[in-house]
Amino acid sequence: MNTEVAAIAVALSFAATFGAVVPWLAMRYLARGLSGTRIRVANYRGVDVAPTLGLVWIVWAVALLVGQVLLEVVSRSMTPTGPVAEALERVASTPLALPLFGVPFLLVAGAFALGLADDAFGADGPKGFRGHLGRLRRGELTTGLVKLLGICGLALFYGATAASGILERSGITGQAAYSGWRFVGTWLTAASVIALSANLMNLLDLRPGRALKVYGAVVVGPAIAFSVKAIESYALQVEPFAGEIGGLALTSSEETATAIAVVLVLLGPVFAVWRYDVSEQGMLGDAGANTMGAIVGYLLTAVLPFGWLAAVAAVLLALNVTSERVSFTRVIEATPPLAWLDRLGRHHGEQRTTPESPGGEARAPSVRYHSDEEAARRED
Repeated sequence: MNTEVAAIAVALSFAATFGAVVPWLAMRYLARGLSGTRIRVANYRGVDVAPTLGLVWIVWAVALLVGQVLLEVVSRSMTPTGPVAEALERVASTPLALPLFGVPFLLVAGAFALGLADDAFGADGPKGFRGHLGRLRRGELTTGLVKLLGICGLALFYGATAASGILERSGITGQAAYSGWRFVGTWLTAASVIALSANLMNLLDLRPGRALKVYGAVVVGPAIAFSVKAIESYALQVEPFAGEIGGLALTSSEETATAIAVVLVLLGPVFAVWRYDVSEQGMLGDAGANTMGAIVGYLLTAVLPFGWLAAVAAVLLALNVTSERVSFTRVIEATPPLAWLDRLGRHHGEQRTTPESPGGEARAPSVRYHSDEEAARRED
């Protein structure tokens, strides 16, 4: 086995293990306990479901951190001879490790925590921007508004870190990139994409599997572009040294493996919770849906130039505003191809009773949506 093949095997193994297998195993063993939580909502069929599947995202993010540490420790501790040791060192020092290091941990953890707080304490409160602002005018701060403001704060942070890269991709470099209005405009546009994407994904989490399907469909393109940009940036860094130190650049096979690994990692949580979501054993909740949307927005800010990013921000804003008056569920159900895709894989069955506690008593729902119309209008 040569070093290239070994490096690809190591990179894919780390990505599969920490990005997909660990979250899958965690949810397999956690699902039963999570389904019995006292925090419950009634879904579109009136079935009482625990909105706890979003936990997979924090498990996933922590697992990737563990993968980073193990890769660093193992690559540094092994004797630097032999194909395996050389492969580990190559993975640790090149974009082959991107699947482990490319996740915005603070964004994931913050969006998850804010969404979880709203799931636990605010699911029976007002919905939509108007509802939260109406309560604020009456002197009441809702958990939904706290979540909104918190995610906007996280988006502002990550938007600021992305701004210079966005301008560079737009052909604006040097001092011109940091002129006041240009940088601020780019920063706010990037932050808007992250925040609006997070909120929009939450608006789609109204039917089993819907948000997971949308996330899976839209994340693949940005994920591949994300890996391509990282490889291009790395190539520019090592190009001046290519004549002195051989083997620095990635081969085409390694570049392909990197892209595959990034996609695998980003889809890992979808695989982990898919069957629980579509079979109505749980829901993503705000903790899961907001986090998925924030990740998509983050990836878009990492790969798009300003013009395209501004267009995406405008579309996201239009969809978020439209959701205040138009039910996405009704639009989907009135469009046969979308309706077919929306129902694909969904498990339909008789309404289940509420889960019993270990003591044998049925746990009454602590939170409930009172009608299908209200669930369809959960514009939070």
